[in-house]
Amino acid sequence: AVPEGGQLSVSVVVKAQNEVSTKTYQVVISRGASDVATLSALAPSSGTLSPEFAVGTKEYTLAIGNAVTSVGFTSTLTHSGASLLANGAAVNSGQSSAMINIPEGGSVTVPVKVTAQDGTTEETYLIAVTRAASANALLNGLTASGGVMSPSFSSSGESYTMSVGNAVGIVKVTPTAGNG
Repeated sequence: AVPEGGQLSVSVVVKAQNEVSTKTYQVVISRGASDVATLSALAPSSGTLSPEFAVGTKEYTLAIGNAVTSVGFTSTLTHSGASLLANGAAVNSGQSSAMINIPEGGSVTVPVKVTAQDGTTEETYLIAVTRAASANALLNGLTASGGVMSPSFSSSGESYTMSVGNAVGIVKVTPTAGNG
């Protein structure tokens, strides 16, 4: 069999009727390279693609929770002679891409590009990944100028008092946001 994108050389030896003279003919058979540029599977390291993966579908969404800071994709090529780039980096079929950081409350579109064995046929799958925003409404700090707050700041506290002298005209209250 002639491999896709390859050649096979066949020798034909002809022996004359006199059983002494021979002539060898060479036939080189070339087979074109595959133009298959699809995936047979695409799976995120966290969450579920929407819609569910299908070879003919090229655009997906993926929603991840706030606690998930990055995501990778395992892509499987339909044709073993094709090549694969996930988010611009070469990846072997069936192996996970590098983890891609997703900003808190943000969205990143991740391209997965397949190039067929022929080197010209390409297909790109796009995954719009959205990371949930933080639900943390706590402060890490709360300070005020011109006096002392009571009680001392605690992230679980919600009510504070502060007395200032009559000469204090402006009080600056500075909150420090919590993490995550």
